[in-house]
Amino acid sequence: MGSVDNNVPPFHMKRMARLVQQLSHNVSSVSISEVVGGGHWFDGIVGGAVMQTFFDQHVNSSRPPLPPTFVVTTLNPATTESRGGIRILQQIRPHRISRITVTRGEDDRWILVTENVRRFGFTNVTYGMPAHFTVDGVEIPAPACLPASHYSISTSTSSLSWHLSNDGGAWEATERGPSTYGPLERILMRPLVIVVGTSTSEHSRTLRQNWAIYMANTLYYQVRHVVAVIDDVEYDAKVHGSSNLVMLGGPSSNTLAFKLGSCLPSGLGFKDENITIGSTTFSDPSTGYAFQFGCDKCTSGDASSMCAIISGTDDAGFRKGCGLFPLSSTVMVPDYAVAGPRWGYAGAGGLLAAGFWDNLWRYDCQLAYVATQDQCSSPYLPPSPSPPSSSLPGWKTALIVLGSVGGAILVGVTVLARKYWARKKEYERI
Repeated sequence: MGSVDNNVPPFHMKRMARLVQQLSHNVSSVSISEVVGGGHWFDGIVGGAVMQTFFDQHVNSSRPPLPPTFVVTTLNPATTESRGGIRILQQIRPHRISRITVTRGEDDRWILVTENVRRFGFTNVTYGMPAHFTVDGVEIPAPACLPASHYSISTSTSSLSWHLSNDGGAWEATERGPSTYGPLERILMRPLVIVVGTSTSEHSRTLRQNWAIYMANTLYYQVRHVVAVIDDVEYDAKVHGSSNLVMLGGPSSNTLAFKLGSCLPSGLGFKDENITIGSTTFSDPSTGYAFQFGCDKCTSGDASSMCAIISGTDDAGFRKGCGLFPLSSTVMVPDYAVAGPRWGYAGAGGLLAAGFWDNLWRYDCQLAYVATQDQCSSPYLPPSPSPPSSSLPGWKTALIVLGSVGGAILVGVTVLARKYWARKKEYERI
């Protein structure tokens, strides 16, 4: 750490070190390297001799053996790697907790029990592969490794059916996986191009150009992300096809967004700059939105190519949409969000909608919040059971109901009478 760090005071690091030493009863448990005159960032902060010695000591050391039972857990396969050589690649219900409980038995046999897991694979990087294994009671042949092979389960039938897939990752061309799961900030994980819509008024066009320059400059000075800014008529798939795209303006004002219409998520629609998500249309003034989607089929990119559209029902809404884009770590937006007129002062309470697309880039109300949504039916959830029909004759049912109501009234009268007599005795004593 730098001795004159004005972002994270050196006192914090020293205090943390003292706490660890105190709890471990070991003054050698933590060592601190303080560079005199160093700030929050300085040359050699990672490549210096002290840090390289630390890396060499721990990276090259032998790893501890796997325990007899361990659990692979994730909320988002895009942000987690493997444990024990097992990585979760896709969830049945996205962005809900997923687990694989692994029990290592005799004869190098592993027993896997899954929860909310659609696909997983073996990395074979650290611990090697088991000779035999079962998944949810299904015996699997000798395991194969990523990226050529993985294991998937069919969710189209009522019974579990795990099988080996040797598609080399081709499934990610049509389904979401580690490279295309949200949230919105993951669009910054690749080279980026901001595309300004020009099919609008001069005022709106200038507003979008200014926001594009502001976003590019902010990303450069914060994370050294070099971002190109172009007009929609300048887009060339041969030049920009390998980059992720952020389009300012919807299909009615951005020609590139219009051309990518066939790649938009199912359940998403536009009329002018108004947006429809599911069955709800957002058209009020000063409403903005931002969302991402897979666009490899429309941009000649690879399966991990991502696009985003930022716009609004008017210029004030467009500014709100730009405010949803994750230019800093404090802006947390899922795959899509709609900011209403109150969003500027109400914070998250001003959001009209927010959520994630499902594995097939479709709107799913179970993965969404929509302010005007009254009820939701989802393919992920079984239908609610119907109430059992009564086999009693109608007059008996009526007597039971009347008896229940009468009993409740009698209990209430009894309680009130007791309170009355208790209060009367209290007054008589006074």
